[in-house]
Amino acid sequence: METEVIPKKTKRTRRYLTANYKLEILKEIDACTDESQVGSLLRRERLLSAQVANWRKQQQEAESDVFTEKKRGPKVEDSAVIRDELQQLRKENQKLRERLLKAETIISVQKKVSILLEFPPFQDLENNS
Repeated sequence: METEVIPKKTKRTRRYLTANYKLEILKEIDACTDESQVGSLLRRERLLSAQVANWRKQQQEAESDVFTEKKRGPKVEDSAVIRDELQQLRKENQKLRERLLKAETIISVQKKVSILLEFPPFQDLENNS
């Protein structure tokens, strides 16, 4: 008895069509003289007529971003916004550094006063009670 091995179906991956490809297809469709040529072109390229109609509509509405290459990944913020935020953070950082310097100066003075007045260190006060 022979057994038949059925191969697993591979999962199709999504096609990402470039702007140049879309423009080439539109040019080829414009060059076609008969509807059957358009149909065979769409079958050959595995495209739907709705896709091509959408591309043409977007091209006519001058939405040129559809026909330009888009960079993938996170969007880059406007440089003016980034510059303003950076300036604000630098100001805040400077203020915090000044506060830290004042606090360190106060602590240093308190230590010196404690030594001059011969107060026991703070840790000794906790241990004595």
